[in-house]
Amino acid sequence: MSTARIVSGFDRQSSALEVVRGIDLHGKTALITGGGSVIGYATACSLATAGAIVFIADVDVAGAQAAIARFSAAAPNTRMRLLPLDLGSLAAVRGFANEFLQTVASLDILVNNAGLMAC
Repeated sequence: MSTARIVSGFDRQSSALEVVRGIDLHGKTALITGGGSVIGYATACSLATAGAIVFIADVDVAGAQAAIARFSAAAPNTRMRLLPLDLGSLAAVRGFANEFLQTVASLDILVNNAGLMAC
């Protein structure tokens, strides 16, 4: 199934799980920023349920670890991993990118869920 189908199948009424339903993501690597809570967590769980190896990049390390533990207890055969990321620091983003490149062979799915807004 192509990535285009995932994107074109999404609308405001769709949940993340509905978007990936029927799509086999085994062997795919996903990275989601802010994946430890709310929409990011639901998206991470959906990608993991579809078989992807999910890396959660989050500044809230304790919260993301708790979220991963909750999901892993409910679905022990799925794979999620936390990588701390502070989007407020370009040096931290560069360090994260270098660590990520050393950790995985390729990135198949990127979900930019978190961000920083400076007022």
